Amino acid sequence: MKKSLSFALAAAMSVSMTASVFAAAEPTVKVDGRSIMFREEQAPVVMNNRTYVPLRRVLEKMNAKVAWDGTTGTITIDSSDNIIRLIMTINNPEIEVYTFTSVLHADKSIVTSDAAPVIMNNRTMIPIRVVAEALGATVQFSSGDRCVDITSKAAKTQAKIEGVYTDSESFNLTDVY
Repeated sequence: MKKSLSFALAAAMSVSMTASVFAAAEPTVKVDGRSIMFREEQAPVVMNNRTYVPLRRVLEKMNAKVAWDGTTGTITIDSSDNIIRLIMTINNPEIEVYTFTSVLHADKSIVTSDAAPVIMNNRTMIPIRVVAEALGATVQFSSGDRCVDITSKAAKTQAKIEGVYTDSESFNLTDVY
């Protein structure tokens, strides 16, 4: 009886420790110092040394507008200030970047990423660094705690207004607030 009880206890402890190791393996994501929870959807994952995140959850926290065309697999992302528009297609590493210089004119460029958006468990997953930086955000990755820390363009602009940040210095939102 004691042997079976201690075996069951050891098995339970082993399972709980394994679960915590796998839970720690998922990267965490912060936008402007606030952690994003991914409860009922696909969690962020690392594939080929790139962190992929659920598209809508993260970009809407950055106040970007997101549109999805399921028939073509096209993602359209507009920055919060409507100056930048990104157009991406599932499994295509090219990102069309439109920078609006007026209401009627936008300069177009193509950014070729080393990672393409994918569908995973019915969720659109994007390589976050290239997309966030194209929207004017700063992205830092801490390998120790596997945390992607995004500082949006709006947060950097607000810090400039308050006189606590200039473009010539590195920026970390936690240093400011």
